[in-house]
Amino acid sequence: MQAKPNFIVSLSDASAGLSQVGGKGASLARMAAACLPVPPGFHITTAAYRRFVAEHELSIRLGWPDTLPREVSRSLIMLGQRSTGHAISILSVVI
Repeated sequence: MQAKPNFIVSLSDASAGLSQVGGKGASLARMAAACLPVPPGFHITTAAYRRFVAEHELSIRLGWPDTLPREVSRSLIMLGQRSTGHAISILSVVI
């Protein structure tokens, strides 16, 4: 049985790499590793994008991986609880 991919990664996760979170995300990971301030937030990973492309054959129809909406909702709730009264950052996902 194959392990479920992680579709959500914290912006401050210093281990997030280019192949996992893209260029902007990898830059934030390097900032976190250098102990620079990184805003609270999360990435939607490239694994989510790849699964989206594979499962929904983009040339035929559009959609998201089944678990992504739940993961995004849960992460937004957690982010809101941690950052009450503070600005948050959400990176764009290009599809």
